[in-house]
Amino acid sequence: MRKEYIDLVLRGLKESGTDLIIFLPDGKFRDLYPVLVKESGIKCIEVTNEAEGVSIAAGAWLGGKTPIMIMTNAGLRVAIEPLCRYGFTHEIPVVMLMSFTGEMGTRQWWAIPHGKTTIPLLQTLGIPYEIVKNKNEIVN
Repeated sequence: MRKEYIDLVLRGLKESGTDLIIFLPDGKFRDLYPVLVKESGIKCIEVTNEAEGVSIAAGAWLGGKTPIMIMTNAGLRVAIEPLCRYGFTHEIPVVMLMSFTGEMGTRQWWAIPHGKTTIPLLQTLGIPYEIVKNKNEIVN
């Protein structure tokens, strides 16, 4: 990930008031995580799976924090049960920043199902989303 993109993501997180970052490391954001961990004023928690991360984010929101879960879209299916439980049952928002893997034509053929299912799953769950395609869209 290019430094200018990392700087923009960090700026966006700060401007949004994010004070807690929960993340499950992935390859596309690998250069972002060390920068976030070193950033003062934003606490970072590394998790072992996406469902755990979503649960921590929901609990943090209940505790007055402004959390974000950072992960790859491949983990969305793992996170669905807690997202439904907290979102539908308790109306607890969980903000997620996901790298996108699985576009058609990728060399990572095994990730194509993730790309095919991400948007339909978000739509089915009624989760609003934006796909960022260029750097000018990172901070709005």
